[in-house]
Amino acid sequence: MPLLPTTPFVLLATICFSCSNRRFYARLKHTPFFGPYIANYEEKQGIPMPLKIKSVICVWVSLLISMTMLRTFWAYILLSVIGLGATVHILMIKTKIGEKNATDAIHKETCA
Repeated sequence: MPLLPTTPFVLLATICFSCSNRRFYARLKHTPFFGPYIANYEEKQGIPMPLKIKSVICVWVSLLISMTMLRTFWAYILLSVIGLGATVHILMIKTKIGEKNATDAIHKETCA
């Protein structure tokens, strides 16, 4: 679904794990895929620019697919407004500078 990105669900799972079981929380935080999202959110570091670009592209590709499948004028208008709102929101999030990719921070934390 174009309006349900992965990140909110990962963060919700992190909150639930951190409240219920520290071992599961630590395991989730150190996974190569989800770990960078969690670390960036907890440390308020922002999102790397390549991830922002990929996110905006994914939002618009999925919205365009939805528009072509629905083929109604109101869907074009509604999905365009949603897409613009999501794009503005993603671009307004702080941009993380200094690391080549988001997995470098977790690698440094776990391997140091």
